[in-house]
Amino acid sequence: MRRVLAIVAAVAAVGAVPATAGAADPTGTPPPNLVRGLATSQNTVDVQFNEPVDPNSVQTNDFILEMTEANRPVIGATVSPDGTKVTLTSSTFWDPGTAGQVHLTAPGVILDPAGVPNSSADWVTVGAAPGDFAPPVVTHFHLTKSHGLCFTYNVRRCKRPGAAWIYRVTEDGDAYFTVFRHGKVVGVRRYNGQPGSNYINFDGKINGRRLPRGVYSVRLGVKDVVGNMTPIPQQPRTRFSVKRR
Repeated sequence: MRRVLAIVAAVAAVGAVPATAGAADPTGTPPPNLVRGLATSQNTVDVQFNEPVDPNSVQTNDFILEMTEANRPVIGATVSPDGTKVTLTSSTFWDPGTAGQVHLTAPGVILDPAGVPNSSADWVTVGAAPGDFAPPVVTHFHLTKSHGLCFTYNVRRCKRPGAAWIYRVTEDGDAYFTVFRHGKVVGVRRYNGQPGSNYINFDGKINGRRLPRGVYSVRLGVKDVVGNMTPIPQQPRTRFSVKRR
């Protein structure tokens, strides 16, 4: 009789699991924590969870997103049909090829379908956005003065020396001015440019020497920071003449 009572007591003790343990993990599955992220465009990131999450528990303010060490406000959070992925949309844009990191604001902000909350708010890596394969587009290319350029002030021969290149471009990059005379390349000048309008003073020198009298044509191409160059057929051209120095 004593042995029977002892066995009953032991079974009762094993079954007495603390209520908090059952509430934290009633299904025996792990909490829904972030595993990794991947930028899918220049303002969207897919974040992966280790198990499905409850879509009703996901809010935009549950996530902190940084790309290139800058905070990116999250304005959208869409859960995938299988519940394992959330697509975050930011109100700001980053450069192609940019990587970053993301984390949940705190433990317990995201639930799985059984009500188990996330247990971690650690940072996870966000893989880089798609690479930049688009070359810069150059427009509105011309010189402020295209006829009878001179570069040394002289009251009789050169009252207004110098000129400036003007052009518009879609992104940062080095501008390459290839100068031709009679169809042959005379030389190339390189200048740093910026997105939008550019105004660059021209001193009349190519390869360190001032251009002699004559008629020239010039072609402009811009190379961006990852090496994309404006294709030659898309590089605008202009003409100018230099008078006697």
